[in-house]
Amino acid sequence: MSFQTSALRKQFVETLKLRDLSERTCESYLWAVDGLAKHFGRSPSRLTEEEVRSYLIYCMEKRNFASSSMRIVYSGIKQLYRNVLNKDWDLLSLLRVKPDHRLPTVLTHAEVKKVLSHLGPRHNYILVFTLYSLGLRLNEGLNLQVSDIDRERMLVHIRHGKGSRDRYVPLPVKTLELFGEHWRRHQNPTLLFPSLGRFGDNPQKSKTPMSAQTIQEAMRRAVTAAKLNKQRVSSHTLRHSYATHLLEGGASLKCIQQYLGHANIETTMLYLHMTTVSEQDCRKIINDLTGRL
Repeated sequence: MSFQTSALRKQFVETLKLRDLSERTCESYLWAVDGLAKHFGRSPSRLTEEEVRSYLIYCMEKRNFASSSMRIVYSGIKQLYRNVLNKDWDLLSLLRVKPDHRLPTVLTHAEVKKVLSHLGPRHNYILVFTLYSLGLRLNEGLNLQVSDIDRERMLVHIRHGKGSRDRYVPLPVKTLELFGEHWRRHQNPTLLFPSLGRFGDNPQKSKTPMSAQTIQEAMRRAVTAAKLNKQRVSSHTLRHSYATHLLEGGASLKCIQQYLGHANIETTMLYLHMTTVSEQDCRKIINDLTGRL
């Protein structure tokens, strides 16, 4: 029996759910352990500590996994061997990945506008516009429901964000107008961005949102068409751009933290490194002070 259909895999999935990990985290950890099982062609329960060690070295040196991928591999393997197989290996305590300190890519307002102009089908445009104008992660945007839109207070209720945290974000007037335009086309009673189906003929009865892969591919094509001279531009880049533009516009870090759903203000402070506005303000203050001496 392969690991894919084994009782161990089922037990692993149940353990991840009991630990109240997000669906995306569970999928990532399963990917990590599936890779381990496929590499050796047998159940992870039959592997030795030395074999697992050799696989991790293989991922680093032969497959050249980025630190973010290695972090997932380490965490998935730890969850399996510690919490399911009850192994007390020294190896599991050694697994550490240094955090990345690369600053994310940020687009200017003009570049965001340029990307939007190349998004093709109107529903793609409206979804990507929503990601930027509300500062959302892709899954948060795709899973928006009609009932999440508070027209009275001009707020959007973001449910089950990262860490299962809910939050409210301000709803711009233009975004509300686009929501209305899009809903009138599909009239789905629940989903704001329902799957259009293969032929786009039954969105009203759809039970699933638009595909993340569809939006990611649309973004790739739009970025290529826009001829941006920047690397690693994705739908998540719009979230970084939203936060940076808010900061440049004078919004407080506390507000930006709340809108992005960050648990810690330290995470939001990253955006201080991505704008020169605060530095320019400080220089002006210093010059004014010293000029009056």
